[in-house]
Amino acid sequence: MTKLVDTFTCNGHFFNIYQEVDKNTGVPVPNRYRCSVSVGRNPNGSTRQKFVTGTSPDKVKYKVYSLFNVRFEAHFTNNLDITLLQCLNDYLNLHYQHEKASSYETVHYRINHIMKPFIEDIKLQEFSHNAAQELIYLLDEDYSGCVVHACESILRNCLDEQVNCHNIPYNPCKNLWMPANKREEELVPFTVAELNMLFAEARKKHLDLLLLVCFYCALRIGEAIALHWSDIDWDAKTIKIQHSLTRGSKILAVPSGIQCSTKGGSSRTIYPPEIVFSYLRQAQKRQELQRIKAGSAWNENDLCFTDDFGRYRKYGMVRDNFKRFCKAINRPDASTHHLRHTMASMLLANGSTITDISYQVGHENPITTKTYLHPTEISQNRYRDQLNTISEQILGNSSL
Repeated sequence: MTKLVDTFTCNGHFFNIYQEVDKNTGVPVPNRYRCSVSVGRNPNGSTRQKFVTGTSPDKVKYKVYSLFNVRFEAHFTNNLDITLLQCLNDYLNLHYQHEKASSYETVHYRINHIMKPFIEDIKLQEFSHNAAQELIYLLDEDYSGCVVHACESILRNCLDEQVNCHNIPYNPCKNLWMPANKREEELVPFTVAELNMLFAEARKKHLDLLLLVCFYCALRIGEAIALHWSDIDWDAKTIKIQHSLTRGSKILAVPSGIQCSTKGGSSRTIYPPEIVFSYLRQAQKRQELQRIKAGSAWNENDLCFTDDFGRYRKYGMVRDNFKRFCKAINRPDASTHHLRHTMASMLLANGSTITDISYQVGHENPITTKTYLHPTEISQNRYRDQLNTISEQILGNSSL
């Protein structure tokens, strides 16, 4: 049994919305609405019907409008200017205000540092499923699967509340593609032998210099691709990291290409080893040959690492080639992010402090850096030497 509760038109068609009624009591069932939509014809020529259901008439209307690719302008809330970022911070203050300080700070960091650059100007009602999926793709470029899953969970729980409050018709964070939920601590650094084989594979595609500078400077791959010649101080032997590459998103209004900011939003000056400047000089010579070969088709843009026509390297191209290199050395699970983990772990094994490593890799919070630190060949060999020294001190020259 059903009860007619609303009527509307969409794309020149007339539709009725019905609410289910309990056949025993005759009382309308709350949050059970449906509408019949003609979506074509069956093989026998009869009209094929699709039942659109929802927890409110507005949600049913929204789904029907979506079938016809028409934007549904519904006033689900009195405040039409509320942004997704405001909703997330309200959710934070409501649910984490009385939690442990570490829990509050963690969620605050994920909302206002990790997600904020991508959702700052998005209105709550404009955040669609496609926008949510684009956000996941962008986060996956620079963060581990564990962090991406945590951000998605915050978004989904917050928007579930907005649905329950009838501020939005549905939760756009449902049924998203998600990366593997792998923690930073689970990443295994490259060994010295693997690094040598990896850079040898990269040399075949002329990506060796880019990856070597990325490794020795502990850069994010987007920061290495966006490195400018003007960022390098040859006399002081320093490099200023102040640009980054993003693939961008039209849906989230995030511009693609080289951006005048890093992921953390602040620049830093690093002091790389002499070998990095040797690689950069090789990059200059390689780029000069590319410039001569390209002729008038060359694009001058001050970038250190370019393709054959002076354009910046595409993030997807570098990422896909890197996966092929890793597969060739039997490390199919590795990514460019492993280079940063490997260098951070090696720095720790050679006596660097967490504070110094945190600055080198561009972390605002040293706690984040701790997840980058893993046992390496260097640290394990040093540990074994220390154990040998201790055993000699205890046993002396005696033998058991």
